[in-house]
Amino acid sequence: MTRRKKIWLICIGIGVLVLAGAAGTWHHTDKKVGSEAVIAVVTGTEQANRDFLNGIRMALDIVNSRGGLLGRPVRHEIYQEPDGVRVRGELHTAHDSMDLASRIVAQPNTVAVIGHNSSDTAIPSGAIYDHARVPFMATHATNTSLSRGGMRHIYGLLPNDEVATHFMARYAMTSGMSNFVILGDLTEYGKESTDYFASAVATQGATISYMGLVEPAIRDIETLILFLLDNNAFSIKTVDAIFIVGWPPDAVGYFIKLARQVGILKPILGTDGILATDVSAIAGPAMKDVMGISLYDVNSLNPEAIDFIEGYKKRYDQLPSSSAAVGFDAVKLIADIYQRAGSFNAEDFANTARLMRYDRPFRGAMGSLSFGSDGMIANADIFVVRHDGTAFSTDARYRYSEHMFEDTSKTIRAISPSFRQIGGHPE
Repeated sequence: MTRRKKIWLICIGIGVLVLAGAAGTWHHTDKKVGSEAVIAVVTGTEQANRDFLNGIRMALDIVNSRGGLLGRPVRHEIYQEPDGVRVRGELHTAHDSMDLASRIVAQPNTVAVIGHNSSDTAIPSGAIYDHARVPFMATHATNTSLSRGGMRHIYGLLPNDEVATHFMARYAMTSGMSNFVILGDLTEYGKESTDYFASAVATQGATISYMGLVEPAIRDIETLILFLLDNNAFSIKTVDAIFIVGWPPDAVGYFIKLARQVGILKPILGTDGILATDVSAIAGPAMKDVMGISLYDVNSLNPEAIDFIEGYKKRYDQLPSSSAAVGFDAVKLIADIYQRAGSFNAEDFANTARLMRYDRPFRGAMGSLSFGSDGMIANADIFVVRHDGTAFSTDARYRYSEHMFEDTSKTIRAISPSFRQIGGHPE
């Protein structure tokens, strides 16, 4: 049995207990919404999610200025994300996440949920939201398992790990990079992303000099940097780029800062996580030639993006990040779908969201967005953004279609490297 299937079985088992305890609270009739509508926002600390929350608050003010949700004013309620797998382990993290989700859906007037900082918490929580028929906009979860449970009320607002790593691999290889160091942490995001990226570059003839862990609890960043510089298996001078993913972003930011400090000036690649403001805050000018994947084009000339940027600058006196754009569009999407559906019926919401791509895709700060039949983002523009030491700017643009990965998802793991190393030694 694969590890991911085991996690899903754990979540299902916990879900049975949590759902049984909440059975007296939930009703499967249409959602009854009182004089106001509430959007639950699940985040880590407010400081770490500042830009994300700024985008949400800005969007809520716009929605309310236009009549709210189906004539009701809408507000957000912030909930603290439970500790992740490093602190509590997989089983406890799943239990804590589902317990929080059960409390959220039991609150009156809750019409949607936005957030969850990682796949480790979003996936088990999603089972609760789906059972309660509360739309869940997953703004940070990218693990492919998010869309594999056949759930109707989960919507992914980011390219999943397979999609993001595919386009970063394409960008890297067409830019002349062919020898890589690949680093990931112990989260599902880290493990899945490194496997997919390794597979994507390996099938195009690239060399993977090293594939290992960036986990301070196992090996501190200084020791990892020294290994990259001093090992006898390969020379860092022959490596074209370093691919690194991990969450939360502190270790990634410190790795970038220290790598540059000791003269490792190779391009550093990632996906969406490397764009987190915490990474830039830690690394500072060392962010030069760091690249990530985004649905948000900071150079966009689309009217919706221009209005978003101008409004954000006026309100917060700074340029918005991709995290702010995700939060902004999540709220606007919820409002748009409910307006089209014409009711707070969750099935109407689900059907409307999936038909948008054939009718009229939503247009927001991140451009034209619509959902596939599995509730994940479909047919979107995806951007590789590159940091110049001061800020990210768009370096490449790709068009993503949900049908691009229908066949490769079945075989990609068969060709990914089967080793993972700690301190230079195979596990």
